[in-house]
Amino acid sequence: MSSWNVDAINHEVSNAVPVDLNVREDFPVEKIEELIREYAAGNVGSNLVTVTMADPDTYALAAAQPERYELVRVRMGGWTEFFSAMFPAHHDQHRRRPYFVPEDKPSVRR
Repeated sequence: MSSWNVDAINHEVSNAVPVDLNVREDFPVEKIEELIREYAAGNVGSNLVTVTMADPDTYALAAAQPERYELVRVRMGGWTEFFSAMFPAHHDQHRRRPYFVPEDKPSVRR
């Protein structure tokens, strides 16, 4: 979230603009907990955050086999949706979003 730690966001100019994060399924739980604590304390980020934990492969499989991945949900802009219920264009849009990685790991985008 350090990339979102800027004055325009921290001083509420964002007016509830969401910070939508994609993280991989193996993202360390303790790092998510740290992020949530820092966010709740008002130390980082906007005034609305959503986190989706899913690997790129999970999205691809859910798009190709929706009946097998019917419980995969994505979060965006403060709302959630079952990935299999979304239109293909929305699948593509969500899969294009960058992935955030823990600060102690190198940043890799897939």
